[in-house]
Amino acid sequence: YHQYFAVKKAIERTKIAIVNDGKIGVFWHTQGSGKSLSMVFYAHLLQEELSQPTIVVITDRNDLDDQLYTQFSKCQDFLRQVPIQAKSREDLKSLLSGREANGIIFTTMQKFEESSEPLSLRKNIIVMTDEAHRGQYGFEEKIKMTKNEKGEDVAKRIIGTARIIHDSLPNASYIGFTGTPISNKDRDTVEVFGSYIDVYDMTQAVADGATCPVYYESRVINLNLDEATLKAIDDEYELLAEEGATEEQIEKSKKEMSHLEEILSAPATIDSLCRDILKHYEENRQYELTGKAMIVAYSRPIAMSIYHKILELRPEWNEKVKVVMTGSNKDPEEWHEIIGNKQYKKELAKRFKDDDDPMKIAIVVDMWLTGFDVPSLATMYVYKPMHGYNLMQAIARVNRVFKDKEGGLIVDYVGIASALKAAMKEYTERDKNTYGDMNIAKVAYPKFQEKLQVCKDLLHGFDFSGFIDGSPLVMAKLITKGVNFVLDARVPDRKDLFLKEAMLLRQSQSLCSSMTTEKER
Repeated sequence: YHQYFAVKKAIERTKIAIVNDGKIGVFWHTQGSGKSLSMVFYAHLLQEELSQPTIVVITDRNDLDDQLYTQFSKCQDFLRQVPIQAKSREDLKSLLSGREANGIIFTTMQKFEESSEPLSLRKNIIVMTDEAHRGQYGFEEKIKMTKNEKGEDVAKRIIGTARIIHDSLPNASYIGFTGTPISNKDRDTVEVFGSYIDVYDMTQAVADGATCPVYYESRVINLNLDEATLKAIDDEYELLAEEGATEEQIEKSKKEMSHLEEILSAPATIDSLCRDILKHYEENRQYELTGKAMIVAYSRPIAMSIYHKILELRPEWNEKVKVVMTGSNKDPEEWHEIIGNKQYKKELAKRFKDDDDPMKIAIVVDMWLTGFDVPSLATMYVYKPMHGYNLMQAIARVNRVFKDKEGGLIVDYVGIASALKAAMKEYTERDKNTYGDMNIAKVAYPKFQEKLQVCKDLLHGFDFSGFIDGSPLVMAKLITKGVNFVLDARVPDRKDLFLKEAMLLRQSQSLCSSMTTEKER
Protein backbone atom coordinates (compact mmCIF):
# COMPACT_ATOMS: atom_id res chain seq x y z
CA TYR A 1 0.00 0.00 0.00
CA HIS A 2 2.87 2.40 0.79
CA GLN A 3 4.05 2.24 -2.82
CA TYR A 4 0.55 2.82 -4.24
CA PHE A 5 -0.16 5.96 -2.24
CA ALA A 6 3.37 7.38 -2.55
CA VAL A 7 3.49 6.94 -6.34
CA LYS A 8 0.05 8.59 -6.67
CA LYS A 9 1.36 11.54 -4.62
CA ALA A 10 4.49 11.71 -6.79
CA ILE A 11 2.39 11.89 -9.97
CA GLU A 12 0.35 14.80 -8.60
CA ARG A 13 3.53 16.61 -7.54
CA THR A 14 4.97 15.98 -11.03
CA LYS A 15 2.01 17.67 -12.73
CA ILE A 16 2.56 20.75 -10.54
CA ALA A 17 6.37 20.79 -10.99
CA ILE A 18 6.22 20.63 -14.79
CA VAL A 19 4.37 23.96 -14.98
CA ASN A 20 6.38 25.53 -12.14
CA ASP A 21 9.99 25.13 -10.97
CA GLY A 22 10.63 21.51 -12.01
CA LYS A 23 11.20 20.34 -8.42
CA ILE A 24 9.00 17.27 -7.94
CA GLY A 25 10.43 16.31 -4.54
CA VAL A 26 12.14 13.51 -2.62
CA PHE A 27 10.65 10.01 -2.24
CA TRP A 28 12.09 8.52 0.99
CA HIS A 29 11.17 4.87 1.50
CA THR A 30 13.45 2.99 3.87
CA GLN A 31 15.86 0.44 2.38
CA GLY A 32 14.34 -2.92 1.56
CA SER A 33 10.76 -1.64 1.20
CA GLY A 34 10.62 -1.89 -2.61
CA LYS A 35 12.03 1.45 -3.79
CA SER A 36 13.17 0.09 -7.18
CA LEU A 37 9.68 -1.22 -7.93
CA SER A 38 8.20 2.09 -6.79
CA MET A 39 10.36 3.70 -9.48
CA VAL A 40 8.95 1.25 -12.04
CA PHE A 41 5.36 1.99 -10.95
CA TYR A 42 6.04 5.73 -11.14
CA ALA A 43 7.49 5.41 -14.67
CA HIS A 44 4.43 3.39 -15.73
CA LEU A 45 1.93 5.95 -14.38
CA LEU A 46 3.90 8.88 -15.83
CA GLN A 47 3.18 7.58 -19.31
CA GLU A 48 -0.54 7.47 -18.58
CA GLU A 49 -0.70 10.90 -16.98
CA LEU A 50 1.71 12.91 -19.18
CA SER A 51 1.94 13.23 -22.93
CA GLN A 52 4.74 10.93 -24.15
CA PRO A 53 7.33 11.84 -21.50
CA THR A 54 10.99 10.94 -21.79
CA ILE A 55 12.27 9.44 -18.54
CA VAL A 56 15.95 9.69 -17.62
CA VAL A 57 17.08 7.49 -14.72
CA ILE A 58 20.36 8.58 -13.10
CA THR A 59 22.57 6.72 -10.61
CA ASP A 60 26.11 7.50 -9.44
CA ARG A 61 27.72 4.07 -9.95
CA ASN A 62 27.89 1.59 -12.83
CA ASP A 63 26.81 -1.40 -10.72
CA LEU A 64 23.72 0.50 -9.48
CA ASP A 65 22.96 1.55 -13.05
CA ASP A 66 23.11 -2.12 -14.10
CA GLN A 67 20.91 -3.26 -11.19
CA LEU A 68 18.20 -0.67 -11.83
CA TYR A 69 18.32 -1.14 -15.61
CA THR A 70 17.89 -4.91 -15.10
CA GLN A 71 14.87 -4.31 -12.83
CA PHE A 72 13.20 -2.04 -15.40
CA SER A 73 14.05 -4.42 -18.27
CA LYS A 74 12.22 -7.23 -16.48
CA CYS A 75 9.15 -4.95 -16.44
CA GLN A 76 9.28 -3.78 -20.07
CA ASP A 77 5.85 -5.27 -20.94
CA PHE A 78 4.34 -3.41 -17.97
CA LEU A 79 6.18 -0.22 -19.01
CA ARG A 80 5.15 -0.74 -22.65
CA GLN A 81 8.60 0.20 -23.91
CA VAL A 82 12.13 -1.17 -23.79
CA PRO A 83 14.51 0.71 -21.46
CA ILE A 84 17.80 1.85 -23.00
CA GLN A 85 21.15 2.02 -21.21
CA ALA A 86 23.54 4.77 -22.36
CA LYS A 87 26.92 3.18 -23.07
CA SER A 88 28.99 6.39 -23.18
CA ARG A 89 28.78 10.17 -23.13
CA GLU A 90 28.38 10.19 -26.90
CA ASP A 91 25.66 7.55 -26.68
CA LEU A 92 23.80 9.61 -24.04
CA LYS A 93 23.98 12.67 -26.29
CA SER A 94 22.58 10.76 -29.28
CA LEU A 95 19.77 9.29 -27.15
CA LEU A 96 18.66 12.71 -25.82
CA SER A 97 19.50 15.18 -28.61
CA GLY A 98 16.59 15.68 -30.95
CA ARG A 99 14.35 13.12 -29.17
CA GLU A 100 10.78 14.37 -29.35
CA ALA A 101 8.96 11.84 -27.19
CA ASN A 102 9.04 8.69 -25.04
CA GLY A 103 12.06 6.64 -23.99
CA ILE A 104 13.34 5.38 -20.64
CA ILE A 105 17.06 6.12 -20.65
CA PHE A 106 19.50 4.89 -18.00
CA THR A 107 22.78 6.66 -17.34
CA THR A 108 25.32 7.37 -14.65
CA MET A 109 25.73 11.02 -13.70
CA GLN A 110 29.35 10.92 -14.90
CA LYS A 111 28.14 10.65 -18.53
CA PHE A 112 26.81 14.21 -18.41
CA GLU A 113 29.47 16.75 -19.31
CA GLU A 114 29.77 20.51 -19.52
CA SER A 115 28.37 21.93 -22.72
CA SER A 116 27.30 25.33 -23.95
CA GLU A 117 24.37 23.69 -25.72
CA PRO A 118 21.55 21.91 -23.85
CA LEU A 119 20.81 18.34 -24.91
CA SER A 120 17.08 19.11 -24.95
CA LEU A 121 14.80 22.05 -24.15
CA ARG A 122 11.63 19.92 -23.80
CA LYS A 123 9.52 20.28 -20.64
CA ASN A 124 8.12 16.74 -20.55
CA ILE A 125 11.43 15.17 -19.53
CA ILE A 126 11.38 13.61 -16.08
CA VAL A 127 14.73 12.96 -14.40
CA MET A 128 14.59 10.20 -11.75
CA THR A 129 17.65 10.11 -9.51
CA ASP A 130 18.41 7.11 -7.32
CA GLU A 131 20.01 7.73 -3.90
CA ALA A 132 19.34 11.41 -4.44
CA HIS A 133 20.89 12.69 -1.21
CA ARG A 134 24.49 11.86 -2.02
CA GLY A 135 26.80 14.88 -2.10
CA GLN A 136 27.74 14.45 -5.76
CA TYR A 137 24.49 16.06 -6.87
CA GLY A 138 25.40 19.59 -5.75
CA PHE A 139 25.00 22.88 -7.61
CA GLU A 140 28.21 24.34 -6.25
CA GLU A 141 31.01 25.72 -8.40
CA LYS A 142 34.58 25.83 -7.10
CA ILE A 143 38.04 26.82 -8.23
CA LYS A 144 40.54 24.07 -7.47
CA MET A 145 44.27 24.77 -7.45
CA THR A 146 46.61 21.99 -8.63
CA LYS A 147 50.12 21.83 -10.04
CA ASN A 148 51.09 20.72 -13.52
CA GLU A 149 54.07 18.53 -14.45
CA LYS A 150 56.38 21.56 -14.29
CA GLY A 151 55.24 22.36 -10.76
CA GLU A 152 53.33 25.45 -11.88
CA ASP A 153 50.02 26.43 -10.25
CA VAL A 154 47.01 25.59 -12.38
CA ALA A 155 43.45 26.69 -11.58
CA LYS A 156 40.62 24.36 -12.52
CA ARG A 157 36.90 25.18 -12.34
CA ILE A 158 34.87 22.41 -10.71
CA ILE A 159 31.14 22.44 -11.34
CA GLY A 160 28.65 20.40 -9.28
CA THR A 161 27.09 17.55 -11.22
CA ALA A 162 23.56 18.81 -10.54
CA ARG A 163 24.48 22.07 -12.28
CA ILE A 164 25.84 20.18 -15.32
CA ILE A 165 22.74 17.97 -15.54
CA HIS A 166 20.39 20.96 -15.18
CA ASP A 167 22.29 22.86 -17.86
CA SER A 168 21.95 19.84 -20.17
CA LEU A 169 18.21 19.48 -19.48
CA PRO A 170 17.16 22.98 -18.33
CA ASN A 171 13.39 22.48 -18.62
CA ALA A 172 13.19 18.96 -17.18
CA SER A 173 11.56 18.13 -13.84
CA TYR A 174 13.51 16.29 -11.14
CA ILE A 175 12.52 13.67 -8.58
CA GLY A 176 14.88 12.04 -6.07
CA PHE A 177 14.46 8.52 -4.65
CA THR A 178 16.29 7.57 -1.46
CA GLY A 179 16.36 4.81 1.14
CA THR A 180 17.93 7.02 3.81
CA PRO A 181 16.87 10.49 5.02
CA ILE A 182 18.29 13.77 3.78
CA SER A 183 20.77 15.17 6.29
CA ASN A 184 19.71 18.36 8.05
CA LYS A 185 22.99 19.87 6.84
CA ASP A 186 22.30 18.90 3.21
CA ARG A 187 20.93 21.94 1.42
CA ASP A 188 21.83 20.68 -2.08
CA THR A 189 19.27 17.88 -2.20
CA VAL A 190 16.36 20.18 -1.33
CA GLU A 191 17.66 22.78 -3.77
CA VAL A 192 17.77 20.22 -6.58
CA PHE A 193 14.61 18.20 -5.91
CA GLY A 194 12.41 20.06 -3.43
CA SER A 195 10.78 18.74 -0.24
CA TYR A 196 9.70 15.21 0.75
CA ILE A 197 6.86 13.70 -1.30
CA ASP A 198 6.37 10.73 1.00
CA VAL A 199 8.16 9.15 3.97
CA TYR A 200 7.96 5.42 4.76
CA ASP A 201 10.20 4.98 7.77
CA MET A 202 11.80 1.93 9.42
CA THR A 203 9.19 1.71 12.16
CA GLN A 204 6.31 1.49 9.67
CA ALA A 205 8.20 -0.88 7.34
CA VAL A 206 8.92 -3.31 10.19
CA ALA A 207 5.35 -3.02 11.52
CA ASP A 208 4.00 -3.84 8.05
CA GLY A 209 6.36 -6.78 7.63
CA ALA A 210 8.04 -5.08 4.64
CA THR A 211 11.46 -5.25 6.34
CA CYS A 212 13.09 -6.81 9.42
CA PRO A 213 14.75 -4.90 12.27
CA VAL A 214 18.56 -4.80 12.38
CA TYR A 215 20.41 -5.63 15.62
CA TYR A 216 23.97 -4.86 16.66
CA GLU A 217 26.67 -6.84 18.50
CA SER A 218 30.07 -5.41 19.38
CA ARG A 219 33.08 -7.76 19.33
CA VAL A 220 35.78 -5.08 19.04
CA ILE A 221 37.19 -6.16 22.39
CA ASN A 222 37.97 -9.62 20.96
CA LEU A 223 40.61 -8.09 18.64
CA ASN A 224 42.66 -6.78 21.60
CA LEU A 225 43.36 -3.47 19.83
CA ASP A 226 45.52 -0.99 21.71
CA GLU A 227 44.62 2.63 22.50
CA ALA A 228 46.56 4.02 19.52
CA THR A 229 44.65 1.79 17.12
CA LEU A 230 41.28 2.70 18.62
CA LYS A 231 42.20 6.39 18.36
CA ALA A 232 43.16 5.94 14.69
CA ILE A 233 39.73 4.41 14.04
CA ASP A 234 37.99 7.25 15.89
CA ASP A 235 39.95 9.75 13.77
CA GLU A 236 38.67 8.00 10.66
CA TYR A 237 35.07 8.41 11.86
CA GLU A 238 35.63 12.10 12.56
CA LEU A 239 37.03 12.49 9.07
CA LEU A 240 34.07 10.70 7.47
CA ALA A 241 31.64 12.81 9.48
CA GLU A 242 33.38 16.10 8.74
CA GLU A 243 30.77 18.64 7.74
CA GLY A 244 30.99 19.56 4.10
CA ALA A 245 33.77 17.06 3.38
CA THR A 246 33.85 16.31 -0.33
CA GLU A 247 34.62 12.95 -1.87
CA GLU A 248 38.03 14.33 -2.91
CA GLN A 249 38.83 15.41 0.67
CA ILE A 250 37.76 12.07 2.06
CA GLU A 251 39.85 10.17 -0.49
CA LYS A 252 42.86 12.41 0.12
CA SER A 253 42.56 12.04 3.88
CA LYS A 254 42.20 8.28 3.58
CA LYS A 255 45.53 8.22 1.78
CA GLU A 256 47.03 10.37 4.54
CA MET A 257 45.65 7.90 7.07
CA SER A 258 47.38 4.93 5.50
CA HIS A 259 48.64 4.08 8.99
CA LEU A 260 45.09 2.89 9.78
CA GLU A 261 45.34 0.54 6.82
CA GLU A 262 48.65 -0.72 8.21
CA ILE A 263 47.15 -1.27 11.66
CA LEU A 264 44.01 -3.04 10.41
CA SER A 265 46.02 -5.18 8.00
CA ALA A 266 48.61 -6.29 10.60
CA PRO A 267 48.90 -10.11 10.37
CA ALA A 268 48.24 -10.56 14.11
CA THR A 269 45.06 -8.44 13.93
CA ILE A 270 43.79 -10.24 10.81
CA ASP A 271 44.49 -13.54 12.56
CA SER A 272 42.48 -12.47 15.65
CA LEU A 273 39.68 -11.13 13.46
CA CYS A 274 39.32 -14.26 11.33
CA ARG A 275 39.50 -16.63 14.29
CA ASP A 276 36.78 -14.66 16.08
CA ILE A 277 34.58 -14.46 12.97
CA LEU A 278 34.90 -18.23 12.50
CA LYS A 279 34.09 -18.87 16.17
CA HIS A 280 31.05 -16.60 16.08
CA TYR A 281 29.85 -17.93 12.70
CA GLU A 282 30.28 -21.63 13.45
CA GLU A 283 28.81 -21.45 16.95
CA ASN A 284 25.95 -19.02 16.28
CA ARG A 285 25.24 -18.15 12.64
CA GLN A 286 26.24 -21.04 10.37
CA TYR A 287 22.87 -22.78 10.73
CA GLU A 288 20.81 -19.61 11.08
CA LEU A 289 18.36 -19.66 8.13
CA THR A 290 20.62 -20.47 5.13
CA GLY A 291 23.94 -19.52 6.76
CA LYS A 292 24.56 -16.58 4.39
CA ALA A 293 26.93 -13.94 5.80
CA MET A 294 28.88 -10.93 4.55
CA ILE A 295 32.27 -9.65 5.73
CA VAL A 296 32.88 -5.94 4.99
CA ALA A 297 36.61 -5.23 4.71
CA TYR A 298 38.31 -1.83 5.06
CA SER A 299 40.20 -2.14 1.77
CA ARG A 300 40.87 -4.51 -1.12
CA PRO A 301 44.23 -5.75 0.26
CA ILE A 302 42.57 -6.41 3.65
CA ALA A 303 39.75 -8.30 1.92
CA MET A 304 42.36 -10.56 0.31
CA SER A 305 44.16 -11.02 3.64
CA ILE A 306 40.89 -12.08 5.32
CA TYR A 307 40.16 -14.49 2.45
CA HIS A 308 43.60 -16.14 2.64
CA LYS A 309 43.52 -16.36 6.45
CA ILE A 310 40.06 -17.99 6.47
CA LEU A 311 41.17 -20.55 3.88
CA GLU A 312 44.33 -21.17 5.88
CA LEU A 313 42.18 -21.92 8.95
CA ARG A 314 39.45 -23.74 6.96
CA PRO A 315 41.08 -25.16 3.78
CA GLU A 316 37.89 -27.03 2.88
CA TRP A 317 35.92 -23.76 2.58
CA ASN A 318 37.12 -22.99 -0.94
CA GLU A 319 33.54 -22.98 -2.31
CA LYS A 320 32.02 -21.52 0.83
CA VAL A 321 33.94 -18.20 0.89
CA LYS A 322 34.39 -15.83 -2.05
CA VAL A 323 35.75 -12.29 -2.55
CA VAL A 324 33.55 -9.78 -4.38
CA MET A 325 35.29 -6.51 -5.27
CA THR A 326 36.49 -4.44 -8.19
CA GLY A 327 39.71 -5.39 -9.92
CA SER A 328 42.52 -3.36 -11.45
CA ASN A 329 45.22 -3.99 -14.04
CA LYS A 330 47.77 -3.12 -11.35
CA ASP A 331 46.57 -5.91 -9.04
CA PRO A 332 48.95 -8.77 -8.21
CA GLU A 333 48.60 -11.65 -10.66
CA GLU A 334 47.19 -14.06 -8.06
CA TRP A 335 44.29 -11.65 -7.35
CA HIS A 336 42.89 -11.90 -10.88
CA GLU A 337 41.86 -15.52 -10.52
CA ILE A 338 40.16 -14.81 -7.15
CA ILE A 339 38.37 -11.60 -8.21
CA GLY A 340 37.52 -12.66 -11.77
CA ASN A 341 35.89 -10.59 -14.51
CA LYS A 342 32.46 -8.91 -14.69
CA GLN A 343 30.75 -12.13 -15.80
CA TYR A 344 32.30 -14.07 -12.90
CA LYS A 345 30.98 -11.46 -10.43
CA LYS A 346 27.51 -11.85 -11.95
CA GLU A 347 27.81 -15.60 -11.44
CA LEU A 348 28.83 -15.08 -7.79
CA ALA A 349 25.82 -12.77 -7.28
CA LYS A 350 23.56 -15.50 -8.66
CA ARG A 351 25.16 -18.09 -6.39
CA PHE A 352 24.94 -15.92 -3.26
CA LYS A 353 21.23 -15.33 -3.90
CA ASP A 354 20.67 -19.08 -4.23
CA ASP A 355 19.85 -20.32 -0.73
CA ASP A 356 20.98 -23.86 -1.57
CA ASP A 357 24.33 -22.92 -3.10
CA PRO A 358 27.46 -23.87 -1.10
CA MET A 359 28.72 -20.26 -1.34
CA LYS A 360 27.76 -18.89 2.10
CA ILE A 361 30.20 -16.05 2.91
CA ALA A 362 30.97 -13.03 0.70
CA ILE A 363 33.94 -10.79 1.54
CA VAL A 364 33.23 -7.31 0.14
CA VAL A 365 34.67 -3.78 0.24
CA ASP A 366 32.17 -1.54 -1.60
CA MET A 367 30.36 -3.79 -4.06
CA TRP A 368 27.06 -5.33 -2.93
CA LEU A 369 26.68 -2.75 -0.11
CA THR A 370 23.91 -0.86 -1.94
CA GLY A 371 20.99 -2.14 -3.98
CA PHE A 372 21.92 -5.82 -3.60
CA ASP A 373 19.18 -8.04 -2.17
CA VAL A 374 19.62 -11.47 -0.61
CA PRO A 375 16.55 -11.98 1.64
CA SER A 376 18.10 -14.88 3.60
CA LEU A 377 21.26 -12.88 4.43
CA ALA A 378 21.10 -12.47 8.21
CA THR A 379 24.65 -11.67 9.33
CA MET A 380 27.17 -8.93 8.47
CA TYR A 381 30.65 -8.74 10.00
CA VAL A 382 31.92 -5.14 9.78
CA TYR A 383 35.66 -4.43 9.61
CA LYS A 384 35.42 -1.04 7.93
CA PRO A 385 34.68 2.39 9.44
CA MET A 386 31.53 3.74 7.76
CA HIS A 387 29.32 6.73 8.45
CA GLY A 388 25.95 8.28 7.64
CA TYR A 389 24.00 6.99 4.66
CA ASN A 390 26.89 4.71 3.57
CA LEU A 391 26.63 2.91 6.90
CA MET A 392 22.82 2.75 6.89
CA GLN A 393 22.71 1.45 3.32
CA ALA A 394 25.32 -1.20 4.10
CA ILE A 395 23.62 -2.59 7.19
CA ALA A 396 20.28 -2.68 5.36
CA ARG A 397 21.63 -5.66 3.40
CA VAL A 398 20.44 -7.81 6.34
CA ASN A 399 16.98 -6.24 6.81
CA ARG A 400 15.11 -8.19 4.10
CA VAL A 401 12.16 -10.37 5.07
CA PHE A 402 12.72 -14.14 4.83
CA LYS A 403 10.59 -16.93 6.36
CA ASP A 404 10.74 -16.65 10.18
CA LYS A 405 13.77 -14.34 10.25
CA GLU A 406 13.66 -12.32 13.47
CA GLY A 407 16.07 -9.68 12.16
CA GLY A 408 19.52 -9.07 10.76
CA LEU A 409 22.64 -9.04 12.92
CA ILE A 410 25.53 -6.60 12.48
CA VAL A 411 28.69 -7.85 14.20
CA ASP A 412 31.02 -4.90 14.76
CA TYR A 413 34.85 -5.10 14.84
CA VAL A 414 35.66 -1.40 14.31
CA GLY A 415 33.41 0.46 16.77
CA ILE A 416 30.53 1.63 14.55
CA ALA A 417 28.13 2.13 17.51
CA SER A 418 28.59 5.91 17.77
CA ALA A 419 28.37 6.29 13.97
CA LEU A 420 25.10 4.30 14.04
CA LYS A 421 23.66 6.61 16.69
CA ALA A 422 24.81 9.69 14.77
CA ALA A 423 23.21 8.41 11.55
CA MET A 424 19.93 7.69 13.37
CA LYS A 425 19.64 11.38 14.33
CA GLU A 426 18.42 12.13 10.79
CA TYR A 427 15.57 9.59 11.02
CA THR A 428 11.97 10.12 12.17
CA GLU A 429 11.28 10.56 15.89
CA ARG A 430 9.68 7.14 16.22
CA ASP A 431 12.60 5.50 14.36
CA LYS A 432 14.99 7.13 16.84
CA ASN A 433 12.89 5.92 19.76
CA THR A 434 12.48 2.37 18.42
CA TYR A 435 15.82 1.75 16.72
CA GLY A 436 18.13 4.33 18.31
CA ASP A 437 19.97 1.57 20.17
CA MET A 438 19.70 -1.95 18.76
CA ASN A 439 22.54 -3.49 20.79
CA ILE A 440 21.60 -7.16 21.34
CA ALA A 441 22.90 -6.92 24.93
CA LYS A 442 20.16 -4.34 25.62
CA VAL A 443 17.41 -5.59 23.31
CA ALA A 444 17.55 -9.23 22.16
CA TYR A 445 19.22 -10.80 25.21
CA PRO A 446 16.74 -9.37 27.77
CA LYS A 447 13.90 -10.46 25.45
CA PHE A 448 15.42 -13.97 25.28
CA GLN A 449 15.63 -14.15 29.10
CA GLU A 450 12.05 -12.94 29.42
CA LYS A 451 10.70 -15.52 26.95
CA LEU A 452 12.78 -18.27 28.55
CA GLN A 453 11.10 -17.54 31.86
CA VAL A 454 7.65 -17.48 30.21
CA CYS A 455 8.27 -20.92 28.66
CA LYS A 456 9.52 -22.28 31.99
CA ASP A 457 6.38 -20.92 33.68
CA LEU A 458 4.21 -22.68 31.09
CA LEU A 459 5.94 -25.95 32.06
CA HIS A 460 5.05 -25.44 35.74
CA GLY A 461 4.13 -28.82 37.18
CA PHE A 462 6.53 -30.73 34.91
CA ASP A 463 9.89 -31.67 36.46
CA PHE A 464 12.67 -31.37 33.85
CA SER A 465 15.49 -30.73 36.37
CA GLY A 466 17.28 -33.93 35.33
CA PHE A 467 17.70 -32.72 31.74
CA ILE A 468 20.89 -30.60 32.00
CA ASP A 469 23.14 -33.25 33.56
CA GLY A 470 21.25 -36.22 32.16
CA SER A 471 22.44 -38.84 29.66
CA PRO A 472 21.14 -38.67 26.05
CA LEU A 473 18.58 -41.35 26.96
CA VAL A 474 17.31 -39.35 29.98
CA MET A 475 17.16 -36.20 27.77
CA ALA A 476 15.16 -38.02 25.07
CA LYS A 477 12.66 -39.39 27.61
CA LEU A 478 12.21 -35.97 29.23
CA ILE A 479 11.60 -34.34 25.81
CA THR A 480 8.87 -36.92 25.08
CA LYS A 481 7.28 -36.35 28.49
CA GLY A 482 7.52 -32.59 27.97
CA VAL A 483 5.70 -32.84 24.63
CA ASN A 484 2.94 -34.89 26.25
CA PHE A 485 2.70 -32.32 29.07
CA VAL A 486 2.27 -29.46 26.57
CA LEU A 487 -0.32 -31.46 24.56
CA ASP A 488 -2.39 -32.41 27.61
CA ALA A 489 -6.03 -32.30 26.45
CA ARG A 490 -7.14 -31.23 29.93
CA VAL A 491 -5.36 -27.86 29.37
CA PRO A 492 -6.37 -27.07 25.77
CA ASP A 493 -4.89 -23.52 25.64
CA ARG A 494 -1.41 -24.61 26.73
CA LYS A 495 -0.26 -25.96 23.35
CA ASP A 496 -0.97 -22.82 21.28
CA LEU A 497 0.40 -20.52 23.97
CA PHE A 498 3.58 -22.58 24.35
CA LEU A 499 4.11 -22.74 20.56
CA LYS A 500 3.78 -18.96 20.31
CA GLU A 501 6.13 -18.21 23.22
CA ALA A 502 8.64 -20.89 22.17
CA MET A 503 8.81 -19.37 18.68
CA LEU A 504 9.49 -15.91 20.18
CA LEU A 505 12.14 -17.50 22.41
CA ARG A 506 13.76 -19.17 19.41
CA GLN A 507 13.76 -15.93 17.40
CA SER A 508 15.38 -13.87 20.15
CA GLN A 509 17.89 -16.64 20.81
CA SER A 510 18.86 -16.63 17.12
CA LEU A 511 20.18 -13.07 17.56
CA CYS A 512 21.92 -13.29 20.94
CA SER A 513 23.13 -16.92 21.07
CA SER A 514 26.73 -15.70 21.40
CA MET A 515 25.77 -14.15 24.77
CA THR A 516 23.70 -16.97 26.29
CA THR A 517 25.07 -19.25 29.02
CA GLU A 518 25.31 -23.01 28.62
CA LYS A 519 22.53 -23.47 31.18
CA GLU A 520 20.25 -21.03 29.30
CA ARG A 521 20.90 -22.80 26.01
